[in-house]
Amino acid sequence: MPEEEKDAFLEPQEEHSPTPKISRRKLLAAVGMTGAALAATGAYGVADGRSVGAAVYGWMGGPGMPFRAVKALGSVAELPGFEGEYDGRQAHVVGYNPGKDVGGGLFYYDASRPKSEHDGGTVISWTVPWDGQQATLANFLSGAGETDPNGYGCWVRPFDGRGVYAEWFGVVGDNGDETAGLLAAKRVAEAEPNRYLYLPARIVTVTLNEPLLFAVQSSGLFGTGADPYIYSPNERNVSGLRINGGPAGENNRAAVVFDGLGQCGGNFILIPGEQNNWYWPLDTCVYSGDFHRIRTKRFDGGHRVYNSVTYGHEANNNKFEMVECYAIKKGLLLGVNPVPGAKQVAFNENTWISCRYRGNVHCLYMYRNSTPKAYGNVFINCIFQERAAPLQGDFEMFKAEGGHVEGVTFINGRFECVQETGRQRPVINLNGLSGRSLCTFIGTYIHSTIAIIDDNNIMRTLGTVQNPNWTAKVLETNSLTARGTSEMVNALNSSNSIRWTGKGDVQTPTRHWVETPYIANGYTSAGYGGKYRKGSTWSENVIEFLSMGGVRETKMWVDGVPVTRTMLSGSDKFHAPASDADVHLGASYARWSDVYAASGVINTSDRHEKQDIQPIPDTVLDAWASVQYRMFRFKGAVAKKGDGARLHIGLVAQDIEEAFRRRGLDAFAYGLLCRDEVIDEKNGNLREIWGIRPDECQFLESALQRREWNRKVKQTSE
Repeated sequence: MPEEEKDAFLEPQEEHSPTPKISRRKLLAAVGMTGAALAATGAYGVADGRSVGAAVYGWMGGPGMPFRAVKALGSVAELPGFEGEYDGRQAHVVGYNPGKDVGGGLFYYDASRPKSEHDGGTVISWTVPWDGQQATLANFLSGAGETDPNGYGCWVRPFDGRGVYAEWFGVVGDNGDETAGLLAAKRVAEAEPNRYLYLPARIVTVTLNEPLLFAVQSSGLFGTGADPYIYSPNERNVSGLRINGGPAGENNRAAVVFDGLGQCGGNFILIPGEQNNWYWPLDTCVYSGDFHRIRTKRFDGGHRVYNSVTYGHEANNNKFEMVECYAIKKGLLLGVNPVPGAKQVAFNENTWISCRYRGNVHCLYMYRNSTPKAYGNVFINCIFQERAAPLQGDFEMFKAEGGHVEGVTFINGRFECVQETGRQRPVINLNGLSGRSLCTFIGTYIHSTIAIIDDNNIMRTLGTVQNPNWTAKVLETNSLTARGTSEMVNALNSSNSIRWTGKGDVQTPTRHWVETPYIANGYTSAGYGGKYRKGSTWSENVIEFLSMGGVRETKMWVDGVPVTRTMLSGSDKFHAPASDADVHLGASYARWSDVYAASGVINTSDRHEKQDIQPIPDTVLDAWASVQYRMFRFKGAVAKKGDGARLHIGLVAQDIEEAFRRRGLDAFAYGLLCRDEVIDEKNGNLREIWGIRPDECQFLESALQRREWNRKVKQTSE
């Protein structure tokens, strides 16, 4: 073996050893467990029927067969010009760039791979030149200078197909402009759906004149560094992009755009470079996306959510968690599609959790000017915070515009801005909500100097934690109509613990998305709920919370009808129907599996509640005497458990009906049987479900046994 071919992973060999051996420890350290597993399964092209040991260690296992060592290389720049001597030849590269230890890994030689598939990271043609310099990397990645464009034979990096790492394309971070490597990695990541692009644990500088657009469904962008949501001086060890280039002005798409279905991203930061012109750093135009731990800072804008341009669907059902945008002017903007000629579509049922947005023009802006309306957007533990600009007029921290935004809910969280002399007045402007809409604040802190503009009197608040100086009188001066009586106002002024506003009166409260609470004559009520369309009319479901004296009650309304209630009164605690003897527990088609109880069922047996009290006729007892007890197994249990399904003892409802019919009796005239018609979920046809009331059956059995016993005693005495 020539001196230059000696492999760094070979152990010293004994003289009698016919084949050199590779240290398992050193090889696994070099290729990793994934590399060893891939080699063992043939991913490297060398395990064609050989043993696992042969595949991992590289020998063929037979006398005279060639030794297959792992070639050690310092960088990817050493792969050009190095032709694999045979199919499956392996090479371990320390790093992508000379002198660096990231972006390397294990490669195998695939003699049948077309050189036209060269991408510079996962497939490398050995006839594409590269001198290892950053200045020529873009040419290498694009395959410029290929000397055998129609040929075959490439070095291939095996990977699981789900994650593509930017380091594989020479992107190491803090290494000058690395746009070419990032775009090359993105092209490979977008070659298949459900594939993610990963950034190194460094800030990568890129120049983007077009948006970095992720339009393949279920694709994503993730960082591999430290949590960017937690402050880190100089973003040390944080993944992110330092962005230059771009068109000037706010009426363009963002520098990074997610546009598709099921896309996701997280754990990275976006910051402007010295030559940045991008107004917006981040747009999400996604249906059912998931984004978390993303920071943007020092851009004029922060984050926009609008409908997909690529697929046309709404921006619905997204989750944003720990997204933090420190924008200069506009923080979070919903509903405005900046693409010329694009259809403006609603944004619905999105959730923000523990997010923070800043901007001295808007912290939060929602726009929808046509049907269908935008609804169901919820902010949980989110902070909207900024200092007003030194200008005249209003600083609209939150503004709804267009008249077709409804159902906005804030749970906990904060709106923070102090009104200062010489600066704009901080306001929350709700005039742009739809006429039947609600904006709900639950446990939300709103600084006392923030004015609320709501000329339509449609705002609702429940349990909002506010500055003690903000009383009901102040709410009224801000175009909010307080509900209830003078007693309610007095309670507000004294406690400052609950805020409520809106239309309606104490006697006939109006239930919308969140019921407005009220206090009157010692009776306090509040509720959560929602309206829904039922044919041409609107119906409502509500959970209502009531308090009177020492009684606390939670009541559930369905379709405007009270159904159940849970009460606490002194030491008594119970869950009960809202009205007496009017609600079923379960149904013939929706049965409980098991019921666990500390004591038996109590049935009404008050003489004053009964009529037609009489002895049981012998004809009924005779009919019951012909009913046979059975042993059986349930078909559903057999389908699930097979032979493990247990045997049960009991009665068959149809047997009872037949026994009574043979005696000329209608079994359904007695409270023994139940028969319901339900729709079969499998075929949509009607079918019958029969049942019994076990307690009444047992009472009838006991009556039969007593009659037979009395007859026997009488016969014996005679």
